[in-house]
Amino acid sequence: MSTFDIERVIGLFLRGENLEHAINTLCNHREGQCNDPITSTISVMITTPVCFSISEGGLSPFEKRPDLILPFNGMNKDQLEYISEVINEIQAQCKRGNGISSLNGFINNRNIILTNSKRDGERYLNSDDVIASFIRCTKKSLGEENWAVSSLINVILQRLASLGNIHISNFWQSS
Repeated sequence: MSTFDIERVIGLFLRGENLEHAINTLCNHREGQCNDPITSTISVMITTPVCFSISEGGLSPFEKRPDLILPFNGMNKDQLEYISEVINEIQAQCKRGNGISSLNGFINNRNIILTNSKRDGERYLNSDDVIASFIRCTKKSLGEENWAVSSLINVILQRLASLGNIHISNFWQSS
């Protein structure tokens, strides 16, 4: 049985407080230029399949988005232990001659990438969870009772709504 499980990746890195931490990290530490890192990051988190892509710098949890990295030095003990388990399994598979493809993975540009099997389908984050976590972490960072915070959240929600493929009507009142 494979150690790699996309649901475990989501649970350890992209759910609850870990999702809030991921949003904060990914919005504030984008690789390359990005004119609107908050809207762009939230949009990617909702519209891009989750994967397990390890590079020298950390985990890139979204397919074909190596610019969104959760650095190793910002991970908790459970997250680091899971990454170690998966890397050990990859090494064991390679020693047995099975290679990384036996884990539904591949290597691209020095990244080890594992995805859900075609049979299991792609796995996306729940948009309600991502937006609610964005609102919570913004209020924690900038203050709960600040009109400027509510205005910022509303601007981001409007930008997300303008993309057309993200349903956010549940959040207009909660921000």
